[in-house]
Amino acid sequence: MRRWAWVAVLVAVLVVLAAACGGGSDEAAGDVPPAERLERAAAGLGAADTLTFTLVGSAEAEGLELALPGLGGTIQGGEAEVDAEGAVDRPDRLTLTAQVDVGPLAVPATITRIGNDLYLSAIGRDLAIQVPAGQLRRIDPTRLAAALLGRVADPEATGTDLVGDVEAARIEGTLDGEALARDLRAIGLEDAADAVGGALGDSRITAWVGVDDNLLYRLRLQIEERAAETDVARVGGINVDLTAEFRDYGEPVEIEPPANAQRVSPDALAELLGAIG
Repeated sequence: MRRWAWVAVLVAVLVVLAAACGGGSDEAAGDVPPAERLERAAAGLGAADTLTFTLVGSAEAEGLELALPGLGGTIQGGEAEVDAEGAVDRPDRLTLTAQVDVGPLAVPATITRIGNDLYLSAIGRDLAIQVPAGQLRRIDPTRLAAALLGRVADPEATGTDLVGDVEAARIEGTLDGEALARDLRAIGLEDAADAVGGALGDSRITAWVGVDDNLLYRLRLQIEERAAETDVARVGGINVDLTAEFRDYGEPVEIEPPANAQRVSPDALAELLGAIG
């Protein structure tokens, strides 16, 4: 497969999308019920003007068939390691730098949003793509994290841990896939709602929420042997273990566009990527 086809795969992962833990205790934390604590954490994600985040983990697809129109190539099966970090400066700035290791292939890329412009930097190229604002609002991993928190079925407080220097309540549960699909449609992710909701349903989720401030500091998603299908991909089984961390709530961040980016229209993007060897 051409190397830019992998960049397109990475963009899809980044859109849909997304550290060390100190000593802990198995005693339940505080008097706040776990469902209410998750609700407060989701609200905190949405209300924060600025924050930073990281995403690390692995994803394995069994029986993966991926077709990218205009880019060429079909992948049969695959395993990937993900290592990403980024920052949000609302209302309209976001940056996300990630490397996805697929077998011997490592694809580093950066996505940056400034206003109504989306920048993609990868393999020595900087592209500026003008995208409708409604679509740009979807490119924010914290929105997906908030949706996940809102659909944890039967959450249970199972103890406390240190995330960095913050004492956090550990809350575990499973995801309500049907309800999550409805949430994704409500925030504009209609095309992915059925596939994502089906793939994530009944998966294990663990959230670490600050005991004192009820902010989300860590979120772990574990998916085992789930099938999914979209317009460009069909997966017989998915095994995912991803951990996101959120920090620096309200702290200043610097997000700037790449200099001298080549401006392209959304319609020309697929053609341009396909033409690059």
